[in-house]
Amino acid sequence: MTASGGLELGFLSLTEEVADCRLPLRGELPDWLDGALVRNGPARFEVGDDRVEHWFDGLGMLQRFDFDGTAVRYSNRFLRSETYERAMETGTLRGQFATGGSYLRRLWAVLTGRQTDNCNVHVAAIDGELLALTEVPRFLSVDPATLETRGEFTFADDLDGDLSLAHLVPDPHRGETIGLLTDLGRQSAYRLFRVADGTRRDDRTPTVPRSVAQRVEDRYGVGHLAPLAGIGHAAVAALREELLTVETGPSEDLPTGDYEGELRAAIADEYGTERVREVFPEHVQSRVVGRR
Repeated sequence: MTASGGLELGFLSLTEEVADCRLPLRGELPDWLDGALVRNGPARFEVGDDRVEHWFDGLGMLQRFDFDGTAVRYSNRFLRSETYERAMETGTLRGQFATGGSYLRRLWAVLTGRQTDNCNVHVAAIDGELLALTEVPRFLSVDPATLETRGEFTFADDLDGDLSLAHLVPDPHRGETIGLLTDLGRQSAYRLFRVADGTRRDDRTPTVPRSVAQRVEDRYGVGHLAPLAGIGHAAVAALREELLTVETGPSEDLPTGDYEGELRAAIADEYGTERVREVFPEHVQSRVVGRR
């Protein structure tokens, strides 16, 4: 989206910053509306004589709307990013999404980790902090009340890539935030990640190659447990012997928590006991009856 073809109005810059300004209100607000809405977006499209070439390249500004049921108060503040500070010092806006240099130059900046920190797309709450986001994996922490920029936010593990999805998706039911990274290379790849509430790390289960696990098991006489990938029979047997009291017996005599007993009864009523033996061949069941 460029400033031409009737789109010039979308490139009018906002340069004034205000704090806690009461807005005129038409009508009434519902009594239950209490809280704050923080939005993010490009607000300044030129510095001196230098003008951005794409709407996504405007300098990022946060806007906060406070609601108390009777009034709306407004604050706004530019993100004090490296990009912003450099633009103010040099009077230039270069190295952005579609402004400054050729496509290859911009791609090279992405691949060499010199992406812009002009986080002007979205906001998200991670580990108790409010983050400003853009489409590359650079994140700025901001004060949610004053909108002051605190500095760059880093994750606790290797949660990086060449491109990132700015619109993280919070899942309040699972207590996590979901995002997407893109790795560029000879074999490019998408990486879906999730960050549990109150943390700043990818909530992945650490994995160990099976060959390594087997060597450790054989050398030290231990069992490798990977609950989300399935636990081996030997490990299950060892845990059972140590921790549980287990009753075993013919399946037709041992009541269990599955549906076999009900199915046996229904088939016997409808087709007779011989049919039950055809459907359920003789086998041994087990059930846990207590803890040791």
